[in-house]
Amino acid sequence: MILEFSIVGGYLKIPKNVLVQEMLGKESLLRSLLNWKTTKAFSDRQPRISQPDKDNIVTIDFSGIPDLNTGENPKEILSALKARHKEKIKGNIACRTVYSMYGGIFTYSIDLNSDDEKVEYIMN
Repeated sequence: MILEFSIVGGYLKIPKNVLVQEMLGKESLLRSLLNWKTTKAFSDRQPRISQPDKDNIVTIDFSGIPDLNTGENPKEILSALKARHKEKIKGNIACRTVYSMYGGIFTYSIDLNSDDEKVEYIMN
């Protein structure tokens, strides 16, 4: 049995228009990943979201915040996000999953830097 899925660090790079589309969409994968259900969910525990750079790319930085409990498997959410937007989504996310059945904690990275919808999982 899985007790908790968390993002413990890393970053996502996403075009501003895709960020806006995802945050306003009814079936938002990004809101699901960030575990933002309502505006009340915004707090200092959320990742930093940068201003767009010269290429209109926004960085969502998960470093320096407490672990972000996603409520769902971040591998599945990020895979679906990458499949939806392909080369527009870049980044590397560090995750942790706590299993009660095995009494273990597993850490892994999710690499989203491919130009297609491929997502690479790296066990640490």
